[in-house]
Amino acid sequence: MASVIGRLNYSLLDRYVLTATLRSDGSSRFGKNSRWGTFPSLGLAWNFSREPFMENVDFLSDGRLRVSFGYTGNNQFGNVTRVDYVFGGAQAGGMSITALGNPNLGWERTQELNVGLETSLFDNRVSLTAEAYRRVTKNLLLALELPTVSGFGTVTANQGSIMNRGFEIGVTTLNSTGP
Repeated sequence: MASVIGRLNYSLLDRYVLTATLRSDGSSRFGKNSRWGTFPSLGLAWNFSREPFMENVDFLSDGRLRVSFGYTGNNQFGNVTRVDYVFGGAQAGGMSITALGNPNLGWERTQELNVGLETSLFDNRVSLTAEAYRRVTKNLLLALELPTVSGFGTVTANQGSIMNRGFEIGVTTLNSTGP
């Protein structure tokens, strides 16, 4: 496994924030044509509570709207299998290749979009967060069964996709019982 990553952060007037990341990963688990995967991401944030038009809003301690979009990769799938066998009347352990190699196997890629709102109210005594996300994973690394006559049980292939989406809300309060 080898990785190279670059990141750029930029803030303008402490109100507008940009984060850009580019990551390349190489894995010997894949064939030479698919060994490297490149995964970019971009995040933007607006600290609206620091805008001049918000200075008279006393109940708002902090407020931020953010959006991010990016990719990640996965190279995790099964390895060589440990097997036990009988040799000369005694049980012994060893390694066995039970899956057929796939020279076209490549990175599983996940694309994610997040949109969020973060606020703190009443001198940071109440915090509210809301976030919507959509995550799509393509080229899933799946073990496909092979006919037993092949001599192998499975072959790992990039097969299928899955989507997750949702909405999360969080409320945190800081309660005080003393002076």
